[in-house]
Amino acid sequence: MLHTQIANAVASSISLGHFRTGDRLPPERELAKEFGVNRLTVRQALADLQLRKLILRRTGRNGGTFIAEPVIEYDLTTFAGFSEQAAVSVTSPARGCCELNASKPMRRRPRRCSCRR
Repeated sequence: MLHTQIANAVASSISLGHFRTGDRLPPERELAKEFGVNRLTVRQALADLQLRKLILRRTGRNGGTFIAEPVIEYDLTTFAGFSEQAAVSVTSPARGCCELNASKPMRRRPRRCSCRR
């Protein structure tokens, strides 16, 4: 699709550093003239870039199409849970560092751990 090629061209110019975060992209008419397509194709390309979170579009007096802040996405499904992390560490997940007496609430926090590792 033509709009995908235009979106990839704009995305590559962003990644190459031709545009910085917060920079305004040229208006749709100029982009359409530059790529030799109509405005509808440019709008589809910009919508694709917006879905990829590479640009922000604002309407109004100070509106336009702006380069978005880079988004760092983390895959939280790969992080180990508490039990897995505790299995690797010295303490066990059931006890922790100090034995706590759940029947009596602590009035104040101890300054340091009294147990020996």
